Amino acid sequence: MLHIKSINGFTLIEILMALLVFIVASVSIWALYVASLEVHKQAIDQERMAWLAESLLAELRNVNVITQVELKPVQGQKLAYFPDYTYDILFQDLGNDAVGIEIKIYNRRYGQVKPQSFYTVLYRYRQPKIPIYQERE
Repeated sequence: MLHIKSINGFTLIEILMALLVFIVASVSIWALYVASLEVHKQAIDQERMAWLAESLLAELRNVNVITQVELKPVQGQKLAYFPDYTYDILFQDLGNDAVGIEIKIYNRRYGQVKPQSFYTVLYRYRQPKIPIYQERE
């Protein structure tokens, strides 16, 4: 009996090997995609925390803090439009009318709290002395 070998198709082993290579490549790409989504979420959170810290600092700049006034820390405040975020503001007198400000913003996501700290220095407002003018006679 004569066996004639067919050359028109792939063998089962070749198909299974190609399928295995495809599955390994697909799983690797999917894992990379999932990791990139997590990094993207973290980047958005960090950007939002930086924006919130800048917003809080802008509010502090608009308040004229006169010298000889004690600044009390603000702790555990919630942000109205961002319910997953809370913040603390700590003040440190640096002398020469300078105040060190530390803003800590806490992000609560998936049951974990991730803090981010921001530091800056503001100078206190000196209240000008108002000269007393005497009316001329």
